[in-house]
Amino acid sequence: METVGAGEGPSARGRRARPWLRAAVLLLLLAPVAYALALARQWLFFPWDAIEEGFRAGPFRGSGRIPLLLESGTLLVELIALAALVAWALRARGRAWARAFGDAALHLLPLFGAPLLLFVDNGTARIQLHAALVAAVAGGLAFAVLPETGAVRHGRRLPRQLALAAVLAAGAYYAWLAWIQHASYWSSLYDLGLFAGSLRSTVHGDGILWSPQFGVTFLAEHFSPILLLLTPLYALYQDPLLLQFVMAAAMAGTGWLVFRLAEETLDDGWLGLAFAVAWLLLPATFQAQWHGFKMDLLEPPLVAGAVLAVRRRSGRWFLLCVALLWATKEDTCIVTAVLGLWAWVAHGFRRLGPAVVVAAVLYGVLTLGWVIPAYSIFQEPGTFYRDFNPEHYKFARHFSHLGPTLGSAIGHALANPLYVAGYVLSEDRLGSVLMLLAPLGFLGLCGGWVNLLLYLPALEMLLASFSYMYTLNFYYACVPMALAFPAAIFGLERLRRHLDARPGLRERLPWWRWRAAAAGYLVAAVLVLAGTDPHFPESPVWERPQYLRTPRTRLIDAMLAEIPPEVPVSATGYQAIHLMNRPRPAMLPYGMEQAEYLFLDLMRPAFPFPGKLATMVPFTRKLLELPEWGVLRAERGAILLRRGAPRDRNAAAAALLDNPDLEAEDFETSRYPNLAVADPSCSNGAALRVTPADRRGPGELFFGPHWTFGPGRYRATFRLAAAREWYEPPGALVATIDVNTEPGRLAVRDLRFLDFERPGAWQEFSLDFAVDRPFLPIEFRVHYHDNGTLALDVIRIRRLP
Repeated sequence: METVGAGEGPSARGRRARPWLRAAVLLLLLAPVAYALALARQWLFFPWDAIEEGFRAGPFRGSGRIPLLLESGTLLVELIALAALVAWALRARGRAWARAFGDAALHLLPLFGAPLLLFVDNGTARIQLHAALVAAVAGGLAFAVLPETGAVRHGRRLPRQLALAAVLAAGAYYAWLAWIQHASYWSSLYDLGLFAGSLRSTVHGDGILWSPQFGVTFLAEHFSPILLLLTPLYALYQDPLLLQFVMAAAMAGTGWLVFRLAEETLDDGWLGLAFAVAWLLLPATFQAQWHGFKMDLLEPPLVAGAVLAVRRRSGRWFLLCVALLWATKEDTCIVTAVLGLWAWVAHGFRRLGPAVVVAAVLYGVLTLGWVIPAYSIFQEPGTFYRDFNPEHYKFARHFSHLGPTLGSAIGHALANPLYVAGYVLSEDRLGSVLMLLAPLGFLGLCGGWVNLLLYLPALEMLLASFSYMYTLNFYYACVPMALAFPAAIFGLERLRRHLDARPGLRERLPWWRWRAAAAGYLVAAVLVLAGTDPHFPESPVWERPQYLRTPRTRLIDAMLAEIPPEVPVSATGYQAIHLMNRPRPAMLPYGMEQAEYLFLDLMRPAFPFPGKLATMVPFTRKLLELPEWGVLRAERGAILLRRGAPRDRNAAAAALLDNPDLEAEDFETSRYPNLAVADPSCSNGAALRVTPADRRGPGELFFGPHWTFGPGRYRATFRLAAAREWYEPPGALVATIDVNTEPGRLAVRDLRFLDFERPGAWQEFSLDFAVDRPFLPIEFRVHYHDNGTLALDVIRIRRLP
C-alpha cells in the first residue's frame, strides 16, 4: 500500500486544479462562440432565402467557408484577448486567476446564440436584436468588472464638459455631411428647395410661405408657421444650406437636452453622457437628415424640452415648447396631447395638463379639418402636381384601413385595441418597435404603464399604411425616438427606486453596478448599430451613395455659373436646388413657359418624371427639337439650354443621348452605393469597388438606369477590374454583365478571374445589342458573385453604323 508523503494529497491537488480545468473548458468554448459570431456577421444582411440556402449547403462548404474560418480565427483571438482583459480586472477585485479567467469566458458565452438571430426574417429586427445581444454582454461585463463604489467618481463637471464637446462635435459633423451632400449634387429641390423657396418668397415679398414649386402657400401642404421664425435668418444668408445647418443644430441640440434630462433624473452625469452619446450616434438620428430639410426635425428638441420642463415643473417652458410644436406641423396635435396627458397623470399637472390635452384636440380639428383644406383651393395651375384635396386632410389616406375619414380612423383605433396591437406587432412594424426599444435596453418598459404613454405618438407611424412611415424610415423616426429616450430614462429611474426600496436586493445588486451595466449597454448598442445599420453614414453597409466631388461635379459647377442671376430657370431637381437665388425657380418639367434657361442632368434621379429616365430621355430628345431652345453646353450627361440661343449644337447634344457614358459612382442604382472610391485612373476620377470584406453578399454592383435609345445597333462597353483572393480558384465566377429590358436579356456574358489579364487592372468587355423600337427602357447590369474584388468604372454605350 502506497503512502502519501508529507505535503498535500491527491484530493487537495485536485481541488486546486478544478478551477483551472473549469477555466480551460470555458476558454475552449470560445472557439465555437467565435465561429457563431463570424457566421452571424457574415450572413446578417442576407435575405432569408440566401440564409436558408447557406444552411442547407452547410456553413463549412462552398466558396465562403475559408473567409468564414479566417474571420472565426480573428474573432477567437479577439475574444481571448478580451477574456484576458476582463480576467485582469476581476483579479484586481480579489478573485483568483483561475476563477477570473473562467468567469471572463463565461460572460462571453451568450454570444454563441448570435446565429439564432438569422432566423428572424425582418432585416431591421435582426439588426436590432443583434445589437441588443452584444450590448447585453457588454453591459454584463461592465456590471462584473466595475471596482468597488468608493473607486467610482460621481463628479458633474467632467461629464457636462464631455457632453457639451460631444454635442458640438456631432453638430459640426452633421453640418459637414449636409455640405458634402449638397456640394456633390445629392440634395434636391424636392424636398430641401420646397422650404428654401417658401422662405425666399417670404423674404422677397412674393407671398407668405408661398411655394413656387407647389404654386400655393406651403400651408396648404403642412401647417408650419414656425418657418416664419427662420425667415430673418434666411434673409441674412439666402442659401438652402442654412436650413440644413439649422436642422443639424436641432438634432445635435437634442443630445444636450437628453443629457440634462438623464443627469437630473438619475442624479448621474456619466449616465447622462451615455444617453447623450447614444442619441448623437443613433442611426435614426443620422438617417433623418439625409432627405432634405424637414420641419419634423425641429420637433425633437421641442419634445425633449417639454419633457425636461415637466421634470423641472416649469409650466411656462412646457407651454412654450408645446406652442412651438403646434407651429411646426399639424400632426403635433397628437404628441402635444400625449405630453399634456403624461404631465397630468405622471407629474400632477392637474390644470395645465388637461388644458393642453383639450387645446391639442381643438388645434388638430382646426388645422386638419379647416385650415389646410382651405388653403389648398388657391393652387395655381401648371405647377408641380400635388393632390391638395379641398375636402379633407389628404394624408388621412395612409390610415384608410382604419376608416374612410380621419375621424372614423381614430374612432376605430380607440374602439379596437386588439386590432391595433396585432397590426403594430406584425411584419415590418415589429422591427420598428424593436428600433424604439432595443438600443435603449428595453428600459422604457420598466417605467410602468404611465411611462408607456410616451410611446403612444409612435402609433401615428406604426398604424400608417405608408411603408416609410411604419418602418420609421427617413425622418419619421425622429419624434418617436425623441420620446423613447425620456421613457428609457424614467424607466431606469424607476428601477433604481425599486432597488432603494429593497435593502437586501440593493446589497446583492448595488446601484453603482447597475449604472455601469446601463451605460455599457447604451454605448455598446449604438456602436454595434453604427457598424451594422445601413442608415449610419460610416457603416460598411450604408444604403446611400458615397458623396464625392469629381470632375463631373466641377463641370456642373461651371455650367450652372454660366446662368445669370435673377433670371427664371427650370432645372432637374438636384441642380435646381443650387439655383434658388432667382424668382420662382422651377423643377423640370415645370416652369418652362417662364424660364429663360433650362438645365438637365441625366445622371441623377429623374423625379418627378414618371418612369424616371425612361421618360426623361425622350423628353430631352423632344426638347432639343423645339425651335425656341438652343444648347449652350452638353457634356457628360449634363445639358444647358437658353431660350433663343443658336441651335447649331442641338444635333450634337441629341447624338449624346444615343451614346451615353454611365459613370457608376454617379448613380444610386447599386446594392453597394456607398462603395464609391476615388481613383485618378478612372474616367470620372472614381469607381464602384466591392471587396470580400463587404457583408451584403452577391448582388447588383450596378443596375438601371432604364435609358431609352433610338432603333438601331449598339455596343455597351463595361470597364471593369477584378482580383481574386488566394483561396479562390482562377476559374471562379466573379461577375455577370448583361443588357436587359422588359421582354428579357438582349445580351449577356459571364466573367471569371481567368478573363482578366492582370489582377486589379482595368479591362474592357463589350456586349452588342439591337433596339427594334423607340422608348424601350434598357438597363445595363453588373452582377457581383461575392468572389474576390470587383470594380466598375464606366459603361459606355455607342451606336454602331
